[in-house]
Amino acid sequence: MRHLEEWKTIKLITRDFWWPGITTFVKAYIKGCATCQTTKIKPPVKVPLKPNKIPQGIWETITMDFITDLPVSNGYDSIFMVVDQHSKAVILSPYHKTITAKQTSQLLIDNVWKRTSFPLTIISDRGPQFATQVT
Repeated sequence: MRHLEEWKTIKLITRDFWWPGITTFVKAYIKGCATCQTTKIKPPVKVPLKPNKIPQGIWETITMDFITDLPVSNGYDSIFMVVDQHSKAVILSPYHKTITAKQTSQLLIDNVWKRTSFPLTIISDRGPQFATQVT
């Protein structure tokens, strides 16, 4: 059972029960409750988020993402999506779910950089290991 607060718990219990020293009993119970003690631990201080810089021109900053686990169509089961942060233009490319970082960089070259220009910033949620292999 999770306890909201001492007084809320006491209020809930005293709706149906009462005995001498009920308040002391409930407070002691909550002090010894493992669930209550672990929820009192404050989460670590989070580093404040930094907003992305506002791009000055089109195709200067792009985001890339993968839409996976789609029904197979023409042999492909996923979509590679690139969005320009300035104009919100989108380029979609089909691919296979088992794509590697090198294949992703080839998709970027064939479908984005040949049509537009080389972006100054690429935003992805894939992690630094993936990004270093793509560029």
